[in-house]
Parts: sequence; structure tokens; C-alpha cells
Amino acid sequence: MRRISNKSNQFIIIIGIGLGLSIGFVFIKKYFDVTIRTQEVIQNRGANVLGWIPQASDFVDDFGEEHEIIVDSKPDSIPTEAFLSVKMRLQFSRLSDYPIKTILITSPTPKDGKTFICANLARLVL
Repeated sequence: MRRISNKSNQFIIIIGIGLGLSIGFVFIKKYFDVTIRTQEVIQNRGANVLGWIPQASDFVDDFGEEHEIIVDSKPDSIPTEAFLSVKMRLQFSRLSDYPIKTILITSPTPKDGKTFICANLARLVL
């Protein structure tokens, strides 16, 4: 067996191995990625999504920093319509064979509006 003694051949082999390992790493990382990016990803995993609530500050000019019950103060806004859509889906879920017993409101970071969503949903449901 002949040894590779030429430095340029060694360099090409090292570059090839480096590229192969980096491309392999990218494919493995993508394959094992469990990040939820869209509603379809959640539904493909068997969970039901009742709705997406948009950022209220994007649609309401005088939206306060405190937790505002937007369904009362701005009944014609886009976020209020999203809350009403979720309320209707909750009501229709009661008619199914397996009604919803638990609602999970989550977000990846603090101060994303979980309390805001809970307060507005509670106002509509009660």
C-alpha cells in the first residue's frame, strides 16, 4: 500500500473529510431538531391547536403595557376576533366524543403575553 506523501494530496483529503463531517453534522442536526415552528408541526405530532392569537400591540395603537382585557375595551380589533375564534372552537370541542379537559397556553420566552391570553379567554368563556 502506498502512503500519501504529497502535501497537496493530504490537504485535499483533509478538506474532503472536513466538508463531509460538517455536511453530516448539518443533516443530523436537522433530523433531530424538535423545534416547533409552525402549527402544522404541532398537528403532525398529534396535538390540537385551537388558534393563534396575534400580538395585540401590532394591531392596536393605544395598547397599554399592563394586562388589558382587550375583548372589552376593543371589541372590533383583530386580536378580539382571534379570541372569539378560540372561544368558538372551545365550544365546539365540547360536542365531540373526547371534549377538551385541559388548555395549554405556552410561549418560548417570558413576557410573551400568556397572562394576557388567559385573562381575555377567561373573560370570554365565563
